[in-house]
Amino acid sequence: MTDHRAIRPARTALLALLTAGLLGSCGGSGSTTPGGPAAPTGLTATPASATSVTVTWTPVADATGYTLERRTGTSPYVPVTLPSPTATTVTDTGLGASTTYTYHVSATTAAGTSPYSADVAVTTAAADPTAPTIDGVTVVNGIVGTPEQVTVSGTATARSGTIQGVTVDWGDAGSTSSAGTSSAFTATHTYSTSGTDTVTITATDSAGRMVTDARRLQVTHFGTNSQAHVVFDGQSTPRELSGKRRTGVYTGSGCFTPVTDRYGVANQAERFNTASACTVGVAGGADTLAIPLPEDFTVDLWINPNAARAGQGGWLTGQEGGAFSLTLGTDGRVSATLAAPGGGTPLRATDPAATPSNVWTQYVARIEIAGTPAQTTLQLYRKDNATDRATPARRVAEATAAGAYVLSTSRPWTVAEAQGGTTSGAGDRPFAGDVDDLRVYDRALEPYEIAALSTLDRYPKP
Repeated sequence: MTDHRAIRPARTALLALLTAGLLGSCGGSGSTTPGGPAAPTGLTATPASATSVTVTWTPVADATGYTLERRTGTSPYVPVTLPSPTATTVTDTGLGASTTYTYHVSATTAAGTSPYSADVAVTTAAADPTAPTIDGVTVVNGIVGTPEQVTVSGTATARSGTIQGVTVDWGDAGSTSSAGTSSAFTATHTYSTSGTDTVTITATDSAGRMVTDARRLQVTHFGTNSQAHVVFDGQSTPRELSGKRRTGVYTGSGCFTPVTDRYGVANQAERFNTASACTVGVAGGADTLAIPLPEDFTVDLWINPNAARAGQGGWLTGQEGGAFSLTLGTDGRVSATLAAPGGGTPLRATDPAATPSNVWTQYVARIEIAGTPAQTTLQLYRKDNATDRATPARRVAEATAAGAYVLSTSRPWTVAEAQGGTTSGAGDRPFAGDVDDLRVYDRALEPYEIAALSTLDRYPKP
């Protein structure tokens, strides 16, 4: 005979775990915060067309953002881009006709992240068999030298009547209408900032019937949140192109000279400390004006180490005083280092492979502070071949630590000569080799933006 007295306590404990949410959830791909806000309510999804759905939900008090996800059938949930972090209505475009989609949403407040709402399913409308079609759509997302520029082309075909026109809505208040009734269309647009945008193409026939084709794009604009863009192009001082006027100065006469840059153009990069007279005590470098970087930031630099002095390592760039540094070690490996506030353990990410000499190599250090309590993530990216447009910089190292590693907002940055930096891992030894194109951003660039820095940049430097 079964002893039910032994089963009841176990069942009670199991129910308690389920009630507390400690056994997880069958739906959703996000995590929740104990004690956080309740799940959003009032979620609705309504077909807007054969290829779009309008989703809305009830606002959550003090919400700083929402995460909306969609799936078809039993496939994994995927995120839906919102028009703003706190938007509670979105039209999800680029969907299939006569297809069922399931949505759910979670909210984030200062107290944490909520569970996902109850799922809501919706079926898009059937396609109009007499409506025109849009075929052969080609999207060129970013062009070398102008990554913020996007071109779309294709063909609109009428099933009945004629094509009256094609309109391209770029998703950022800019739209383009084609001229006349030509079925072939091409349109180009330049975005003013980086971000995710939806391009919607609409074709209309002579009876007023319409068809749309929507494409989501990740657009890069090199000027978005740029705090400094220093180029070494044979001028008497390093030029600064961000518009912030952080023009630098060269130091150490006789220890720097213009050389051919990574594009093969003469006098468009700077060579530091390769002359025999240039030593630790006598060195050349460059200083910028103060660059304010209170929290998240990104640093991008191209280097070409001198083979004769590769073993000495050296300071590549960083904030005066060493709060942040990018250095070449005596083992030939590059490290990005953040000095801990109060003199604690520094946060460091080191490339596992040595940097080759007499070859241009790109390094990007990406710093992001997130979460409550704060956690800092330091990532290091590298690209080996400046002329290879197809292969972007790849992440080679990452380090994380609790707390916020905050830089000074009033100190200058230095290149090649440490100028007082004390946490470089290579001491104060100056770098011997070529330097090109220092960029500093006051945000953590997205991976697609880092890729664009090495695949869509060109000479003359923008």
